[in-house]
Amino acid sequence: MKKLYTLLFSFIALNAFSQVTLNPSVYTICESPTDGYASFNLQEYLTNLMSAQYDPALYTINAYESMALVQANNPLPGVYTNTVAQHQVVYIKIWQNSNSNNTATSTLDLYVNLAATAYPITDIVLCDADGFNDGYTSIDLTTVIAEVLGPQSPPQFTVTYYTTQEGADAGYTSSADYISNPTSYTTGTGTVWIRVTNSASATECYDITSVAIQVMPLPEPYLNSAGNNHTLCIDYATGTILNICLVFKWCELKCRPLPKFLHA
Repeated sequence: MKKLYTLLFSFIALNAFSQVTLNPSVYTICESPTDGYASFNLQEYLTNLMSAQYDPALYTINAYESMALVQANNPLPGVYTNTVAQHQVVYIKIWQNSNSNNTATSTLDLYVNLAATAYPITDIVLCDADGFNDGYTSIDLTTVIAEVLGPQSPPQFTVTYYTTQEGADAGYTSSADYISNPTSYTTGTGTVWIRVTNSASATECYDITSVAIQVMPLPEPYLNSAGNNHTLCIDYATGTILNICLVFKWCELKCRPLPKFLHA
């Protein structure tokens, strides 16, 4: 039994000093307008990065402006404004507090990009006039591009469409939520999510908005009158309804009363 306990202790000791690794991605700030410079909260970013792998109480992580400053252990402040416009590379170092030789270094790309804005869109109301009157009809979603982009230039900002907010946030054109045929999209009453992306930036800056679509069925009146006489006769000179036994109410979408007299 003594040998078993000794082996177990040795394994724990070796595991406590396993080699640290570091895999930072990119840190992007999207702003509008932009001059290519912004304040990066490196302290928050690095703490979150380290916490995903290691206990912050047992490890330390810092950012540096150059490899020479890494070696001199002269770190950047917690909030740092980039000195190279739009894109700058900084260096990251992490080490185990109880073993300064157990360390890893990597690079972190800082980007400052022009933000995208998805401007609000007026709700769309459609008549189900495709001949089926089943609550579904086809719509060309690309007609909202000018409204959703506003002053932004179409070549730089792309517009894509999704059936869910989650799909729009993810931005994948391969997902089931992506609307691949926006010029002829069959829909019923519901919501479409629209993503505007600055496609000219190295890392995507995007914004999303939504548009409510209402598909209104065409009226299908049923007339029931005495003697099965469904003719409505109006004296247009006087406005008098000659068939006094019939009552008609003329409506358009949402049943708003139309003018009293309609001429064919």
